[in-house]
Amino acid sequence: MEMVIIDYVFYRTYMAYKKGKTDPPRFSSICYIIACLIGLTFPIYGFVCDLFKYESSKVDEWIYWLGIIGIVVWTFRTFNRNHISTILYRYKNNRFNKKIPTWLFFLIFPICAVIGVALYINICIHIINPLNLEGCLYRLIFL
Repeated sequence: MEMVIIDYVFYRTYMAYKKGKTDPPRFSSICYIIACLIGLTFPIYGFVCDLFKYESSKVDEWIYWLGIIGIVVWTFRTFNRNHISTILYRYKNNRFNKKIPTWLFFLIFPICAVIGVALYINICIHIINPLNLEGCLYRLIFL
């Protein structure tokens, strides 16, 4: 599966952390990608968690934490040393390296977080609350 955008964001953050010499570039870039992915998938996990939310149940929390753990495991397995060396070779002479400033790539996380929270709020306002879907799957499966 081609992940051109994620790979390029990883490359640019990796190179920025490598120049900074304060943080380990591989770990810091992977954490940045994880934060962006969690921000973008928050509406999906929030919607599914709301479907399982019930008074004294912790099923919704388990679903959310399993989703976060899934993103973390997937990201660490995807960005292994072989894939990172491929990314570094592929994007070394990319034409966008000089056109797009590095600081712009560090705006991606706040944008992902705002988009994720805004979408989740819209899902709650326009889908979950009007249709009274909160806890409907929990009641259907467990009660």
